[in-house]
Amino acid sequence: MLSIPERESWFAKPTLWGIVMLFVALLTLSLWQIKGLASSPVDANIPLVQVTLGDVASQAAAYGRLIPRVSSSLVAKVEGNISQLHAYPGTEVEPGQAILSLVNPQLQREFQIAQLEWQIEQANYQSETLNQQRRVTELANEIAIAKSEITFADKEISTLTVLHKQQLIGDLEFLRANTRVEQLYLKLELLNASADSIHLGLAAERGVLDAKLKAAKLRLALIESDMIELTVLTNSSGIIGELGDNIEVGQVIRKGDLIAKLTDPDTLYARLNILAMDASDIAIGMLVKVELKGQFYMADIIRIHPAIEDNQITVEAQFHDDLPSLAKANQSVSASVIRQHKEHVLRLTPPIYFDPKQSQQIFYVKQGADFVATEVTVGLVNRDVVEVISGLREGDWVAAQLPFEQ
Repeated sequence: MLSIPERESWFAKPTLWGIVMLFVALLTLSLWQIKGLASSPVDANIPLVQVTLGDVASQAAAYGRLIPRVSSSLVAKVEGNISQLHAYPGTEVEPGQAILSLVNPQLQREFQIAQLEWQIEQANYQSETLNQQRRVTELANEIAIAKSEITFADKEISTLTVLHKQQLIGDLEFLRANTRVEQLYLKLELLNASADSIHLGLAAERGVLDAKLKAAKLRLALIESDMIELTVLTNSSGIIGELGDNIEVGQVIRKGDLIAKLTDPDTLYARLNILAMDASDIAIGMLVKVELKGQFYMADIIRIHPAIEDNQITVEAQFHDDLPSLAKANQSVSASVIRQHKEHVLRLTPPIYFDPKQSQQIFYVKQGADFVATEVTVGLVNRDVVEVISGLREGDWVAAQLPFEQ
C-alpha cells in the first residue's frame, strides 16, 4: 500500500528560518544607517560651531628669528686683564659708553717712560736751541767787529795815502797798511762764508731736534691712546647682543679679541622659514603677521631666498613699525604669511571631520531635533576658520564633530 508523505512546513526548517530573519535584520539596519546619514537626532553633548560673517585669510605657517641689518663688533685694541664689567647682554648703550675696564701694568710703565723721554727731549731741544742762538750771536759779533775794523782801516789808509804822496812815510809802511786792509776784508769774507755754512748746519741740527721731539711726542701720544683704550667704549648706540668668549673679570684679553656685539634694534627684521609645499605662491609684498611674546606685529616680505634648503624656503620680512624693547636679536619668532585675504564672507570654525584638501565637504547642520547632512563648497582655509562659498547660511549651526558613530 502506498503512503503519501506529509508535506513539511518551511517553518519547521530552522536553518532557512534563521537566514530569513538575518536578512530582514540587515535590511532594517541598512535603512536606518542610510536615514542616519541624512538626518540624526540632536545629541546635547555634541559641540556646535556657527556660521558667521567675517574675514578669512589663507595663511602659511612660518618660523624663524629676528636679525639686525645693522650690527657692529667691539674688538680689543690693547692687551690687558679685565678689572670690571660695566654692561651685560641686553643692556641698551649710547655711543661712548663704557663696556669694560682693563689693567696693563706693563703699558703703564711704558707710559711713564714715554713721559720721561718726552720731557728729556723737550729739555734737549731747549738746550740745543740756546746753544745755537749763542753761536749765531757770537758769529754776528765777530762779523760786526770785522766790519768795524775795516771801517777804521779804510780811514787809516786814506790818511796814509796822503802822507805817502807827501813822502812823509815810506813805501814799506804804506804797503803794510794796505796789506792789513786786505787781510781785514778777507777775514770778513771768511766770516760771512762761515755764517752761511753755520746757518745751514744749525738748520739741519734743528731738523734733527724737531724730529726727535716729534718722535718722543708721538710715542707718548700712542701709548697714551693705548692707555685710553684700556676702558672699552661703544662706538655707536644699540643693544649688547652678546659678549665674546671668556669675557669675565680677571680674564686676559688679547689685542683683536672680540669683546661684544652691538645690534641696532631699529633695524631688526624677521628671517623666516616656510615649508616648500606651502610656499609655491609666496610673493614679495605679502603681509606677514609675526608673533612676539603673545603680541602680533605686521611686516611685509621684502626678499625671497632663491635656494630651497631642508625642504624649506627662507624669506625676509620688514616690520611696519618699530618693535618694542623686548625684541632682541636672534630671538625666535613664529609667523603667518597671509597669501590671500577676503572680507565680509561666510565662515566657520572647521569641524573635526573637515578635510582641508577637498573643496566639497559634507557638514552636519542642526535643523530642529536633527542633524542634516549638507553638501558645502568651501574656499579659503586656515587653521582657525574656513570660508563657506555655498551650502550654508549665516547663523547656521554645524556639528563640530560627527553626530553619529562610524
